[in-house]
Amino acid sequence: MIDNAPARGTCTLCGEAIGSATALYCVACLRAHTISCPECVKPDGKLVAKYNQHQGHPTRECSRCGEQHTEDRRLRCATCNNDRVIFQVPEEAKK
Repeated sequence: MIDNAPARGTCTLCGEAIGSATALYCVACLRAHTISCPECVKPDGKLVAKYNQHQGHPTRECSRCGEQHTEDRRLRCATCNNDRVIFQVPEEAKK
């Protein structure tokens, strides 16, 4: 924690003092337990094509999302709601 900010709470995972009274986790725990969304981010870090903004073709099925459309589209990921990251609470903290 920064020395000039008074502790107003503690991290629920590691017990570290944090400067927020409403935050549940410290920055270190957030970074340690945040992963890329497996649904919309490929292992190489690139976004899956159907979640990028794209335009379809008026007479053919779109090769990205499988639907026929002419307007620009960006599909919403059901797993992360297009945040592209997921915070996973460790099992021992859930108990």
